Amino acid sequence: MSPVAHAPSRLIARSPTLSLLGRILHDNGRAYLPRYLAAFALMALFAGCTALSAWMMKDVINKIFVDRDPGALVWIPAAIFAIFAVKGLASYLQEVTLARIGNRFVAETQKRMFDHVLQMNMAFFQRYPSNDLIMRITQNANSARDMLNIVAVSFGRDALTLAGLVAVMVSQDPIMSALCLVGGPFIALGMRRLSRRIRKVAENQAWSVSTIIGTTRETAQGIRIVKAFQLEGLQRLRMHQGIQAVERTGNRMVAAQAAMNGLVEMMAGLAIGLVVVYAGWRNFSFG
Repeated sequence: MSPVAHAPSRLIARSPTLSLLGRILHDNGRAYLPRYLAAFALMALFAGCTALSAWMMKDVINKIFVDRDPGALVWIPAAIFAIFAVKGLASYLQEVTLARIGNRFVAETQKRMFDHVLQMNMAFFQRYPSNDLIMRITQNANSARDMLNIVAVSFGRDALTLAGLVAVMVSQDPIMSALCLVGGPFIALGMRRLSRRIRKVAENQAWSVSTIIGTTRETAQGIRIVKAFQLEGLQRLRMHQGIQAVERTGNRMVAAQAAMNGLVEMMAGLAIGLVVVYAGWRNFSFG
């Protein structure tokens, strides 16, 4: 087999996120494949309606405001209403379908995780404290569900919508489309770095939350021992450290997300400025 054929497998092996995603899809892909196909069909319908609504703006401007066609005041609003009605219905059905798939996935995953924990020996429970097991069973399944939903929405609705809108833009004016998309590569590189930072911060935050859960559980279950040996100061110190760690990681995550939004706004401003320059030049040169 050629080295090119091994490239995807090497990429997945180097990326923990892709490796985990591949494992989840391998273990659960067949069970949820028909439902995901239905959700993808609805996403395609949603994306098509979005692109069609953008395409309709040409007729709105030309037929109503330029040609002053009275008949256009009837069929254009009716068409716009029909497009957005279908879009709203597709959005509703898609979100409900993905939510039901995700909830079923969480339930089945938690059942398998708990059954697996029951089969472990005593050394396993001595190695992993109860707060770690609680976080794994309650949070990890939800995180896996969220990851699947993000991947499904990104590669389904968002990717198809972007492709449809770009096709409409290029068909209307290729030069202006190129100016609008000038900041795309920079945004992609910046978001890639920021997403890695957010992932690390989220891992630290999960560990800090498990510390809070463990300290609360130990205090509630062993309050007699805490009182007898005067361990209030130690428990208070552990709890305060866990809470402060959650606060710090939360601030870092907000800062990273705000940096993403700021980067997008800066690139959007650059694209809009170039579009204004191009549109003004065409107006002055060609009327």
